[in-house]
Amino acid sequence: MVCLKCGAVIANGSKFCSECGCATDVVNESGAVAVQEQISGNIEYSSQRKMFIIGIVMCICSVILFVFGYRSMTDTKYKHAIENVDYFESQMDETKSMASLYGGSGLLGGGYSELASSWESMLEDAKKEILIGRIKIGIGFVGGIIFLIVGMIFAIRNYGAFRTPAEQAVPNTSRPQIVNQGQSGGSPQYNQLSMVHKGRIYALMAALCFAICLFYGISQKIFTLIHFNYNSITWDFVVCRFVQLGFIVLLVIAKKNIGFLFFSGIEMIMNIYYVVLFLSAGNVCALVASIMLFVTFLFNIISNTNNSAIATKIFGIIAVIIRFAGILITWVRWQYWEALSSVWLQWVIQIIGVAAVLFLVIWLVSTQNAKENDAKYNTCAPYNTQ
Repeated sequence: MVCLKCGAVIANGSKFCSECGCATDVVNESGAVAVQEQISGNIEYSSQRKMFIIGIVMCICSVILFVFGYRSMTDTKYKHAIENVDYFESQMDETKSMASLYGGSGLLGGGYSELASSWESMLEDAKKEILIGRIKIGIGFVGGIIFLIVGMIFAIRNYGAFRTPAEQAVPNTSRPQIVNQGQSGGSPQYNQLSMVHKGRIYALMAALCFAICLFYGISQKIFTLIHFNYNSITWDFVVCRFVQLGFIVLLVIAKKNIGFLFFSGIEMIMNIYYVVLFLSAGNVCALVASIMLFVTFLFNIISNTNNSAIATKIFGIIAVIIRFAGILITWVRWQYWEALSSVWLQWVIQIIGVAAVLFLVIWLVSTQNAKENDAKYNTCAPYNTQ
């Protein structure tokens, strides 16, 4: 059977929903009794199980896509084309100019014309190989990241799909139960922390992504300090790592507090500094994304409006999209694609940073939904609280 309030699948014959705690015989506004639809156990969990399996399969496919992207990036033909495309073009221009100098005919002119055609053919083949290689690399890494994130979301949201109906009906005593004491002696109405518990997984995923970015940044700085004498630890590097560490600690605790506003505010100030120091589309996108994230925290920590979850989704998604757009703009602007074989790890780390913000937003939305549903469920019990 299915709860009419939250849509959770519960055991047949249950008097209360194990997820939201609402009674299964709640009287609706029209006065009619809402009766749960009885369905077979095989059908009850089939949708959740399918989504969980799809999530696991997508995660496996993401690994395959990553391997495909890496193999495409290290392919011999692709690397040869990247290394020689400029040489082919220069030789083609030189032989064409020589052919034009000798009139394009005769022994010398004809010979240079044939050489120019050969260089042009090799140049076209190299450009074609580079284009195909970049498409394959993009499919591998971008597709792998998308499959990994979506697959993890599917798997996390449906990780309890293989529990039996009896297990789903039993309240989870490891989390506090909210009991509504009524005239009949009291009955457990709902588990207030159910959605928060599920959302905590997203907080831990965000913390993991931030931790990877922090480890990469520190390791790269140590490497450059060892191998390059002119490199040094700058104040902005320390501040950025401090912000990442702060987010990691707060997300591991998984409790919304003023600390998120503090660290997101520091990140916003740092992005303002970078825009003033060097005005570029990438830095502007990073600034706008940090402002959107700061506003998202405002709606979650300070604001108590009923539409906070909607605002969190809007501003959070905008922050993720703009952050990703800034990365793409920077890479296209400075033509990092030309040296992708040597800087691909940096690109992956930047995408992981975007994933960290995405998981952070999902956690904020889930906790905000739990807060708003808590108020709704207080009005759904058939008992009058004394």
